[in-house]
Amino acid sequence: KMVKLLLPISLFVLFAPSVLGHPTKYPHVEVNKKELRKRLDDGEPPAILSWHIHMTYFLTNQDNIDGALAIRDQAAEYFAPYLGPECDGRYDYGYLCIINDHNFENETLAGGPFPVGEWSIFIPVPYYSLVIPWMIQHRGDYSLIVHPNSGFEY
Repeated sequence: KMVKLLLPISLFVLFAPSVLGHPTKYPHVEVNKKELRKRLDDGEPPAILSWHIHMTYFLTNQDNIDGALAIRDQAAEYFAPYLGPECDGRYDYGYLCIINDHNFENETLAGGPFPVGEWSIFIPVPYYSLVIPWMIQHRGDYSLIVHPNSGFEY
């Protein structure tokens, strides 16, 4: 019984902070937020505008860091025909990009929500079926967090 209870609690602890912790900025959502909020009030869920996938790793083990960053390099090579320039923040760039907004070898993401090292990819909706399966199949021993961005994270 304890194991059955632990899984949902663990998933909530993992996913809730990631959605709330680093909102993706969507200027067009800000402009239309009043109208979009009305749709939410009418029971419509917000649209999924994009996705983030995060690979997490421990910053206390150099082999762990090196392995996670090697997968980042492999992803960059594999997705090179589809990637735009690296993203320097967590905004809607409109193109597939690997986010480069902090030092991946010795710091956590400023402002959270991760208590461990992480690197991530910004994924426009049309690229979901290209990126997510590859990341799952090539993640090795690392954990992945995948979440939608709706513009209503905050």
